[in-house]
Amino acid sequence: MSVGQEIGRAKAKLKTVVPIVTPNVHSTELGCLAGTTYQKIDPENPGIALNAIKKVILEKKQTLENQKNMLFLAGGVVLTLLLLTSKE
Repeated sequence: MSVGQEIGRAKAKLKTVVPIVTPNVHSTELGCLAGTTYQKIDPENPGIALNAIKKVILEKKQTLENQKNMLFLAGGVVLTLLLLTSKE
């Protein structure tokens, strides 16, 4: 129950969430993690899972950066069009 609350709060604040589960947790037992990107981690070799999580976070960061750039570009286009079409 507490995991579900943590994920809910993080998502509400638009945070990137990648829950970690052990390999012995079956996908039918994920409950609140259904529809959420999660990462299985091998306690004996956590490096693979941690690299996968890092990749998800970096991809999310890049997507947000691309969205900001597109918004800035669109704003510049709109401003240019307004200036070109305005009547004095």
